[in-house]
Amino acid sequence: MGGQVAIFWAAPFFAALPAHTLKGATVRKYKSRKKGKWPRQWQYSKMPRQMIFSKEWSDLSPASKIIFIQMKGKYNSNNNGKLKLYYSELRKIKGLKCSRTISRGFRELEEKEWIRRTKLGGAYGRSNEYEITGKYDPSIEWDRLIAAGEV
Repeated sequence: MGGQVAIFWAAPFFAALPAHTLKGATVRKYKSRKKGKWPRQWQYSKMPRQMIFSKEWSDLSPASKIIFIQMKGKYNSNNNGKLKLYYSELRKIKGLKCSRTISRGFRELEEKEWIRRTKLGGAYGRSNEYEITGKYDPSIEWDRLIAAGEV
């Protein structure tokens, strides 16, 4: 019976009981992780110091910074140009409750060339697709050079 068992009840006295004695509890079994494969919640995004301490980053509005960080979180070096961020995702984040704030953040990132829209959405529930330009983020440019075989 390999794997861990997680019980989604907050009562601490249930922790000592075996899982089969808890009637009505939601029990989910996790397989042990494969070597080299980390769970999604443990993955991270690279944010270089030279980018964070640059004048261009400090000139961005807080909403634009949040949107860029969320976009960086979805970037995996293979999907640049196909990044989608839905307004419903962004509204769950504190400080981005209003659609106007979100659209201003996207517009500011496009105007300052942090991101580029690769596919125009809007009709029939399609969403825009974006690309991180790499103009201010050297890790994106580095990934692009590796993929081209120049490094």
